[in-house]
Amino acid sequence: MHIPPVLQLLFWAVIAWGLARLFPGLAWDWGGQDVTAAVLALAGIGVAVAGIVQFRRHRTTVNPVALERASAIVTDGVYRYSRNPMYLGLALVLTGWVTLLGNPLGALTIIGFVVVMTIIQIAPEERVLAKKFGAEYAAYLKRTRRWL
Repeated sequence: MHIPPVLQLLFWAVIAWGLARLFPGLAWDWGGQDVTAAVLALAGIGVAVAGIVQFRRHRTTVNPVALERASAIVTDGVYRYSRNPMYLGLALVLTGWVTLLGNPLGALTIIGFVVVMTIIQIAPEERVLAKKFGAEYAAYLKRTRRWL
């Protein structure tokens, strides 16, 4: 079952909002909360866009459903630090949202996002890319972390 990553982000963001509404007594409010949330979200957008730019530079698909159209393994730029900067960026956007909501239960949604994305999106992608690119991809897996 494939659920687009952006819809995954929206799903977990709604869950975080719901948890904040169901358990308002757990909310925290601290100086700089809004700024911190904005910085996290903007950093996430920046990381995700950097990943997209690298894919475009290498003229390979950014479509997570069309892996058969992948024409290159991108290992430079932000991909030196994370094999999945686009998904990492979405996780940072979610972290910004959870910070803005100010409810610690929201951290569960970040964990949920990472676990679900790893299982239903990243692991299948890795299997396809390993078959397609063989030893070159295996070497990349060894030297670069999945998330960060």
